[in-house]
Amino acid sequence: MPEWLKNLYTTIDKMDANAFADYISQDGEFIFGNIPAVVGRENIATFVDNFFKSIKGIQHTPLDFVIENNKVISWGIVTYTRHDETELSVKFCNLFLMDGELIKTYDVYVDTSQLYQ
Repeated sequence: MPEWLKNLYTTIDKMDANAFADYISQDGEFIFGNIPAVVGRENIATFVDNFFKSIKGIQHTPLDFVIENNKVISWGIVTYTRHDETELSVKFCNLFLMDGELIKTYDVYVDTSQLYQ
């Protein structure tokens, strides 16, 4: 797994929205599940910060990845810790369209339907 991808998951798991947004191009977009795309680094940082506040913790266990030209696909298991200390572990798949070393489009495929129940 490329070092930048390992570092990205570590940053997310630290729940640092601004550091997370630094991986995305200024005009990049972030698509989380079936929520409409959030466009622009500042808007993405705000959106992700609000999501982080809705949970107590997050832990990614990447299983594998594929890189082809400017496309990166990564998948694994993500475990969310709710504020009541219960956990939800689900599969995730992320599709990244890269713009050089930055992410132009970050598309998250994950089922969080049980997260707030």
